[in-house]
Amino acid sequence: QARGRWGEETLRRVVEAAGMSAHCDFTEQMVAGDAKPDLIVRLPRDRVIIVDAKVPDLDFLSALQTADARKRADLLAAHARKLKDTIKSLADRDYPKQFPNAFDHVVLFVPAESLFSAALEGDHDLIVWATSKKIMLATPASLIALLRSVSLFWQQHAQTENTLAIAEAAQDLYARVTTFTEHFENIRDGLEKAGEAFNKSVGSYERMVRPAGEKIQKLRAAVGEKELADVRPLDSTLRLAPSSTSPEIKPEHAQNLSGISRARQ
Repeated sequence: QARGRWGEETLRRVVEAAGMSAHCDFTEQMVAGDAKPDLIVRLPRDRVIIVDAKVPDLDFLSALQTADARKRADLLAAHARKLKDTIKSLADRDYPKQFPNAFDHVVLFVPAESLFSAALEGDHDLIVWATSKKIMLATPASLIALLRSVSLFWQQHAQTENTLAIAEAAQDLYARVTTFTEHFENIRDGLEKAGEAFNKSVGSYERMVRPAGEKIQKLRAAVGEKELADVRPLDSTLRLAPSSTSPEIKPEHAQNLSGISRARQ
């Protein structure tokens, strides 16, 4: 139990040193069925990496203390066998089957470089054998490198999400500008029609109403000093701002933005 706590504490310090947040990128002691890995590192797109911290019996300490070369070799070989037993036990748990979004290799964290190097000295084929069991051996240094790579992956993912959000906002802006332009053109058409109707009324006034009024005025039938006013026609020539004063969003660009938005989904 003491070795287990040491391994878990070392794992926790490694995660902190790598700059990974316990509430964002990984979850400790997550249970799925009978499985209870020490650490689950979360990646974008709901993928996970499972990490288990194990500390085998410290036979290698006895190997370091003996001067007998044969005995030292036997103790290192025993240390390697115990680590292989740990690897086999971890492989038998079949974490990837219980965590469908997990990578097919589980990381076995060895909390000291000396433990790992002693096991390799006792069995030179240990890494290849562990890989065949879909177990990756990691020391504090190599796990920090892995976790920092994951952290960088999260940063790149956030940048990508931000880029996609900008693309969606641009697409939405294009749609709004298009709708606004249509409304503006409708207003222009309405004003032109109103101007045409006004000018027709002016023409009718000049042809039919004003002559009759002037005739009455000449006959002195109209009491009043004011003369009939002139009604000028309306200049109905309307214009929008030149297209060169505002950026043009071409339809094909809008299609590209739509494609980016679909890619995000």
